[in-house]
Amino acid sequence: CSPLVRAVQTAQILAEPYGLTPIPAEALIECDIGRWEGQDWQSIRYFDAAAYREFMADPAANGYPDGESFREVHDRAAPFFESLLRRHDGQSILVVSHRIVNRVYLSSLLGVPLLQAREVLLDNCGISVVRREDGKTSVNMLNASFHLQGVAA
Repeated sequence: CSPLVRAVQTAQILAEPYGLTPIPAEALIECDIGRWEGQDWQSIRYFDAAAYREFMADPAANGYPDGESFREVHDRAAPFFESLLRRHDGQSILVVSHRIVNRVYLSSLLGVPLLQAREVLLDNCGISVVRREDGKTSVNMLNASFHLQGVAA
């Protein structure tokens, strides 16, 4: 899981019934959004218009100002995911991470260019299933949220 508290807590809730202990991994930490931390998109669009336009045009090349680009997130997270899948070949594992980290990794598996990774829609607590078989990694399920039906926001 990501080392951020909300991810560790979620992983603990999911692991406890199986007697497992989550293992935090820095590679899964949420994207650093730099100077835009705590700001809403409307304010960013108004007060940092040039950087906003560059980011929206290509977040893989033009990352969050003073933060990470989608390419940088992918370059730290994807090798970790692939290593994890290789190490646990033939086993089921659960990874608790964050929207941008998951989005850029899944977009690469789906053949979606990183500059369009925002098009891969992921809900909070949505489940995606990735499978590695015969050396090939693929997405078997994307953003399932059936388990959230009837849960109040």
